[in-house]
Formats: sequence, C-alpha cells, structure tokens
Amino acid sequence: MDKKLRKLSQKPFEGPEYYIPNDALYSTVTREAIRAVLPCITEGMSSGELDGLAQDIYGRKVDGKEIQEFRKIFAVLVLIGKAGSIMDFVKAGITDAKLPLKKTEETRIFGLALTGAEGRPIRLFRRWEQRDIEAFESCQWETLAPFFSRGTKEESWAQRYVLSWNYPLPFEIIPPCEDITNPTGQSSGVARTGKSGSTSASTDSMRGGNSKVWKVKIHPAHHKLQSYRGSGTTPTFAIKRLAATGMDRDTFKNEVSILTKLNKCNDHHLVKLLLAMEIVDRPEKDSSTYFLMFPLADGNLRQFWQQHFPHAGRSHMAIYGRWMAKQFYGLVWALCKLHDLHNREAHYHNTNKNEDEDTMNNTEESFYGIHGDIKPENLLWYEKWVGPEGLQDCPGVIPPSGPLGVLQLADFGISKLHHTATRSNVNMRRATKTYAPPEIEWGLYECSRSFDIWSLGCVFLEFLCWLVQGDSGDTNPVDVFQQERYLNDSNKSLEGTLQDTFYQIIGIEGRKETRVEINPAVKELIVSLKKSPKSSAFVNDVLDIILDHMLVVEPKSGTEVAKSKEHPRKESKRIDCMALAAKLSHMAMNETNDEYFTEPKGKPPNSVEIDPQAITIKKSTTELRVQRRWSMSRTFPPASGRGGIPRPDEQRRASTLPKVSTTQTQ
Repeated sequence: MDKKLRKLSQKPFEGPEYYIPNDALYSTVTREAIRAVLPCITEGMSSGELDGLAQDIYGRKVDGKEIQEFRKIFAVLVLIGKAGSIMDFVKAGITDAKLPLKKTEETRIFGLALTGAEGRPIRLFRRWEQRDIEAFESCQWETLAPFFSRGTKEESWAQRYVLSWNYPLPFEIIPPCEDITNPTGQSSGVARTGKSGSTSASTDSMRGGNSKVWKVKIHPAHHKLQSYRGSGTTPTFAIKRLAATGMDRDTFKNEVSILTKLNKCNDHHLVKLLLAMEIVDRPEKDSSTYFLMFPLADGNLRQFWQQHFPHAGRSHMAIYGRWMAKQFYGLVWALCKLHDLHNREAHYHNTNKNEDEDTMNNTEESFYGIHGDIKPENLLWYEKWVGPEGLQDCPGVIPPSGPLGVLQLADFGISKLHHTATRSNVNMRRATKTYAPPEIEWGLYECSRSFDIWSLGCVFLEFLCWLVQGDSGDTNPVDVFQQERYLNDSNKSLEGTLQDTFYQIIGIEGRKETRVEINPAVKELIVSLKKSPKSSAFVNDVLDIILDHMLVVEPKSGTEVAKSKEHPRKESKRIDCMALAAKLSHMAMNETNDEYFTEPKGKPPNSVEIDPQAITIKKSTTELRVQRRWSMSRTFPPASGRGGIPRPDEQRRASTLPKVSTTQTQ
C-alpha cells in the first residue's frame, strides 16, 4: 500500500511537495486492502476483530447519516511507517473529519492538537518520538487537497475559500502553446511579431501589470466546477494570482465584491467568477496570497483580431457585421449593469466556518460601478460559450454565442463600487493611457462613468478598422492604426513623451495655453472608413455614434466634476450606457437584412467635414475652456421590422428598452 500511494501521488500547484488525489486514495485504501494489512501490524486479534477494525477504518454510519472513517489517517500512518498506531486513533475518535491536526507550538518541539481545541495536545502523541510527530504533521497535508464546488445562488455562484498555506492545490498547469491566450484579460506584455502578430509564450504563466495568470486543469476528483465551453471539452480554467505588491485584504475584497455582484447580473457578456481564494501564509510572514478563478477564454479581443487576420472579407461581411452588432450591444448592456448596480451584497463560503469582518450584510442597496480600464485585452473572447443556466442575453438577442463566439467584459482590478449617495469617483492612475480620455492628461485621475464610454468608443473604432480593412495586407490594420497614432510627432504627453492615444495635446512648448484635439490619425481613419467601398450602413451608423456621442471631450475637468454636487453622469456630455444601448439595439436585432451589413448606405459620405480643431480643450492658468465643433451628417439604419433606432431628438432612453434586471434568476 505504501508504494502504491507514493506512485499515485502528484505535484500540486502550490502547497506540499506532493498530494494524493481523492480518487487514488479511496481506490487504494479499500476495506479489502485495509484488512490485508492489519495482520501485519496487530497482534492477538481474531479474524472477526480484524474484520471489525477494518470496517471501522473504512467507515461506519453514525445515526444512519454521518460516516466516520479513518482512511486518510490510515494512509498517513502507512506512509510514515506507523500503521500500527491506527487503533489509538480509532479509540480516541480522531477521524478524517478532524484533520488537519495543528501544532501546539511553533518550535522544533511540539505536539499535535485538534483544530479549535485551544492548543491542548492529543494524548496519544505523548508516546511518539518527535520525528514521528513531525512526519505525521507534514504528511497529513498530502491527503487534504481541497474539493472545489460551485457556490449557491446566495453565494452568487462563487464560493470563497480561506486556506492555510499547507493545503495542496490540485491544479495542473497547462503548458503554453502558440497564440496562448491571456485568460483574464490582463495584458501579457509579450511582443507581437509576424503577419498575425503573435508569438509563443516562453513561461508557464502570463503576467499582467497587476497579476499573474495560469491556464490550469483541476484534478477531476477535486471539483464540480464548469468551464461553460460546451460538452466534449476538458474543463480548463484561468487562475489569477493578484499582485503581492501593495495587495491587501481590502483590495481583494473590493474586486471579489464587484465580481460577485456582476455574477448576480446573469449576463453572458460579463466574466464569470468561479471561486475566490485567500491563502494564509506562515504565521511569521503575517500575509496572504489571493487567487481568482474564471472559465478559460480562447483569447482576448486583440488576439481575436490577430487570429482572424486576414478575414474572409466581402463574402462573410454579413456574418462579421451581425456578430459585431450583437457584441457591441451586449458589451454596452453589460456595462449598463456595472454602471447601475442594484443588488444584494454577496455571501461567500468560508472554509474556516467562522464569521469574520468580511461577512457582507444582506441589505439591499443601490451601487454604481466604473470599470476604468476598458481595452481589447480586457474583453475576453470565448469561441464556444454555453454559460451557466439562467444567464440572460440582451433583450431580443438570441443566441448569445453565434458563429464567432462571445465577448466578455473582464478585469475589474482597478474598478470601484460606490453607493449612490457618496457620488465619489474612481482613481484611474493605473488605467491604460491609450484608451483613456483626454482629461486624464491634466492629472485629473478622478473620473466618472463617462470614462468608460470614451474607452469603449476607442475599442469600437479599432473593431470597425479591422472589419473594413482587415481582409488583406501583410499587417493587421489595427496595428497600423496604432503606429499611425504614434507617428504623429505632435502626439506627446504633457511630459513630452510620444503616445498612441486617440487625442493629441497642442501647445505644449509655451505651456501658457494648451488644448486637446482628436489625433489626426483618428480623423483620417474615420474619413477613410466612411469613404471605403467596403464600408456598409452598419459601419457608417456606428461611426456616427462614436463621433457624436462617445469620443467627446468633457465640458469640465475631472476636478470640477468631482467637486460638483450633481451626479457625475449628469455632468458628462458623452452618452450614457442606457442611451447608447438604445442606439445599438436594433442593429443587434437585425436578423434578416444582410444588405445593412454588406452594402454602403447610398454614395460614399463625401459630405463629411471634420474641422482640424474640432475638439479642443484650452487650458490657461485659471480655467479650462471647452469647444466642440463637429460637422457630421447623422444617419440611421432602416427599420428591420422591429422599429428604427431612436433619433437624437427623441427620448434618451427608448421606451421599448427594458430596465436593467436587478434581481437574481436561477
């Protein structure tokens, strides 16, 4: 039995050197195997007594329900050469359920006590040599790899585990391969080369600015989680270790709180938290390590662009366009739920079984959230997505996945939730500057939800660039567009460094007055897309929405907005999520009109006029002046049997668009 147990041991993700999977342990420590060993380790027992002892070790029901067994303890004793002591454990009633036994003292000489027994030593160890006590304490962890299960509805389907550092984590790291995805949307920082812009990863993990991510399989005997990728696939997951630097329990609780609230939103376009884990380190270190687990994505949006370049072009434009319309609408609808959360606080499962200061109250409150770092890397792509039961898609849009999969909003590491009464904003010092709005240049890191609208507008514009220009060429047009924003010599930050933002700062030299303009490369791309014979009514309509409602410079600085008593969203000139969803809804519901996604809307829009200084922010020592001057024709798609998109002079919120769901569904 000793050799068989050692042969079946596996290396854990973290924890002791080895662990014995549950199925391996229980298939080895059977009643028959126990009975065969007992004559070798006992004396003077009859055959009937040996049968009874074997049954005791294997397990007996108590009161017809609970099973008291000693199989793990017996396995530990076999491994350390003390199998003959099993009768002492049976007589003392120290069952598997009472593991782990804890040290009575953190010194070289210690006894073992029951957890929660206030350090009182277990008497049976008094007759043991110290080296045997040490061996038992160390070896017991090899049998204690945790079992992970899906949380309940009350736990927002995501359990929280608090584990000692000794517990082995039964995860197997999946080696990296070509075009490996970053599972949680964190930027991997790997250079993109070649025609498709991809390289092989060289490590077992992917680092983001604030975390480290692994692709893992969980041993099948240690979980009942689902990866939601359909039948016939091996469940694989992404485990994200939050950065140790500056990480504290409050930061971890904040991200878990956001993710569990979003789990309750039951939305296909929001990333699904499966579990949260706090690993409590050795007492002398007085620290913890924090993990989050998600279904493994096939990539992020940037990797989708790379993998699908060049795409099939004209022959598949209706498929791409209709899918993009659904994803645009779905992502905006998901962002609506983040921006206007109204849900119950989450509850988590704690393996310590103790209530602590983490316990969330059960009062219903209104919250609003801000993502703060929307970018292609934080939009996960699931090529085959099933989703948990009870998930909702946007009103009128079925099915959620479609031929190209589904995109999900992810990485809420710098996000915040706010009570509606506080009106506080989010500090965006860690946001990705490329997709940040121009007000961040003045050091105005406190931002409102309109921050997300600008960022999403940038991503939508890149997506349209890929759609219209991505059917040929040696270089992905999204990468070309990025380089063109860089190549603009005047596109420098206030510190004078080149940047690839969607705006530029003018007048840096004198410093007496500076202003912000849309990056000329952005203007040129918009004109090029509108004039392209490959463009369509869908492309033109989304461009109009981006220009008129998303890439809009705010009328006041972030500081002025923060000081205002008004709700931050009321101060914004950018469109809010609900109004944006209304404008996108009928595009996403268009199931029959292929021409809308393939044919230009009449002649190319040569009437488009973009003032070279269309959007400016003038900054002096005393004030910020804002000027907005766009001359842009606005057109909308024809009705598709479900009604047209509301025009700008109509209500901001379409009466036909239902309110964001705020209740749990099962």
